[in-house]
Amino acid sequence: AAAGAPQPQHTPSFTGAGAAPGPSSFAATAALVAAVCHGGAELRCGSLVAAAEVAEARADHALAAVRWAEAAQVAEREELGEELARAAVRAAVAAVFAGSESEAAVWVARAVPAAKAHGLDAVVALAEAVRAALALAAHPDPHFVRGLVRSVDHLEALGRLGEAAYALDMLARAHVALGDVPAAIRTL
Repeated sequence: AAAGAPQPQHTPSFTGAGAAPGPSSFAATAALVAAVCHGGAELRCGSLVAAAEVAEARADHALAAVRWAEAAQVAEREELGEELARAAVRAAVAAVFAGSESEAAVWVARAVPAAKAHGLDAVVALAEAVRAALALAAHPDPHFVRGLVRSVDHLEALGRLGEAAYALDMLARAHVALGDVPAAIRTL
């Protein structure tokens, strides 16, 4: 860089390590950082949710887990109960995908009471699916599969197909933990 030329300022990365950002990505990142740093509670939480969704779309599960956790923390601090429930359960799912089962268990434990307090049946059902998958991974017992199937059925009955897809992923992981790879393949 030429002497005296303005240098780019460092901003936290919302794009993930492997991204090749272009000008629009830098603008979006700058907007998200500004919202997180200076916005109201709903804007901060929403910006972190958006960053988590971007990380998920890029299959950067570790970054998604961090962003979902940050969104849940903002929601908890600002007493945004519904947002806490939604972000916490998604932090749990992302943590499972990232291979951090202990972190997933923490977020499930935070999601369920908030979801029940606000009548968020889909969040409760997804949290229960994550909890069952975690239990089954730790203690392979086919008994847990019934709970997972109930969660999937409940989410489908509610028309919450995105959450049902996450629950199906948890069911497939359960089948793998039980050593039934063909069942996992059929599930997906």
